[in-house]
Amino acid sequence: MTAGCLRIGAVCIAVVGLWSGVLRPHQSGPPLPVALQTQAVQPNSMTLPPSLANIKSRGTITFLMYHSAASHFLYRGAQMGFEYELAQAFAKELGVELEVLTPPAGVELTTWLREGRGDIAAGLAMPDDLNVESLQVSEPYLETTAQVLTQKEEQTLRDVNGLAGKTVSIQPSLLDANQLLTPARGSLTPPVLITAHSKNALGEAVTAVVRKKADAMVTTAPLAKLAHTLYPGKLRTAWTLPGAIRLVWAVRPEHADALPAINAYLKRAQRSGLKNILFQKYFVTANHLRDITEAPSTLVSKRLSRYDHLIAHHAEKAGFDWRLVAALIFEESRFDHSRVSKVGAYGLMQVMPTTAEWIGIKDYTNLHGNVKAGMKYLRYLAQQFPNGRPVDRLALVLASYLLGPGRVQEAQQLARTLGHDPDRWVGSMSRVLPLLENPRYYKKTRSGFAPGSQAVKYANTILKRYFLYSRHVTRKISPTKVQPPTAPQAASAVG
Repeated sequence: MTAGCLRIGAVCIAVVGLWSGVLRPHQSGPPLPVALQTQAVQPNSMTLPPSLANIKSRGTITFLMYHSAASHFLYRGAQMGFEYELAQAFAKELGVELEVLTPPAGVELTTWLREGRGDIAAGLAMPDDLNVESLQVSEPYLETTAQVLTQKEEQTLRDVNGLAGKTVSIQPSLLDANQLLTPARGSLTPPVLITAHSKNALGEAVTAVVRKKADAMVTTAPLAKLAHTLYPGKLRTAWTLPGAIRLVWAVRPEHADALPAINAYLKRAQRSGLKNILFQKYFVTANHLRDITEAPSTLVSKRLSRYDHLIAHHAEKAGFDWRLVAALIFEESRFDHSRVSKVGAYGLMQVMPTTAEWIGIKDYTNLHGNVKAGMKYLRYLAQQFPNGRPVDRLALVLASYLLGPGRVQEAQQLARTLGHDPDRWVGSMSRVLPLLENPRYYKKTRSGFAPGSQAVKYANTILKRYFLYSRHVTRKISPTKVQPPTAPQAASAVG
């Protein structure tokens, strides 16, 4: 972002004391922003299946995916993945927002779909003749094979019969992998099958083989190639299992009417070249796996950015969940400390020189000083909104980071006059703030016009991203890697 109170020094005052309760949710994760208001997209004039009509009316489509290189992961703080981008394009066609949910370790994607936790399960890999009861699946949009990987030095396993009595790690999105191992399962000592259910399905399965906790791994051919990229020289593709593997999307039977629209979209993705472009990006080039130090990915490093330790050091010291601050920083600068806005805002947290002066931080162009300035300002904002539920106060603090606390407090006064709760976000302040763009209302305020709609979108986006980060990245992070701050340095000279 290039505008906001942190970049408007005139509205900032000195911080006194520490108030962190609203920004310190329980260790298990942030308050769920399930009620964050979104702008519903009205259905167009075309006739839609009932399930798609419902999706368009609520403005959001929910996909269920595993956290893996094939589906969905975080890279430099942003969501990425082959299935994610396919789903994103589908949501865009429908005119709705995309929401991605990842089941926890030990929970099948199909279980969550049957329970109604999402609209579509993406990236299911099925053997040709597999019949999944109680689910309706799309036409296959990718056909491949399944391969068996072993340690590099393991040369004795040459066919499926050699797996008898062995421990086999299985990619969780590969439905009924047992069927692929039927010859070995028919022996006197069948394989001991371990399904790699985790927040990082591919990484955990591969690691089990590399660390010799499993004798072999069964996965699709594209992911087998990525496994070799992750651990060069440590794996061997022992053989390819017979039969084709089909990648499909699945819906519940009561949503089967949506399948024609899904199949039509997947065909368009094929004809337009989108599917091939994404395949090259994630399974051939795979830049997201090649430099995990400079470009962290949750697939490997469980990190959001190269600055995670620095952010955690200052944020947790100030009483903030560092993942919330990381979500804010992503919105402000995309973790680019060299960013300088058109109005002169610096660094990760886009600090203006006048603001830094007001809050008493001289080295705001230094990495440490920049984050420290942001933390000090957030602490001040938290003090300005002492009432309401934690999630409501979080939203008000974030809106103030963009607009300034004075404008948000004026909107609270306006809310009172209109009969709304000034301390509630959804259905109240999220509706009142946009009124600051209407002269009928903003002429009655001291500050005048304010981009209230932008502030609502800004706060909701950061809260949703905070929830996303909390699902995939632990709050516990060692501060020992944080180096003492160096002398102030121009932001444009810092990578």
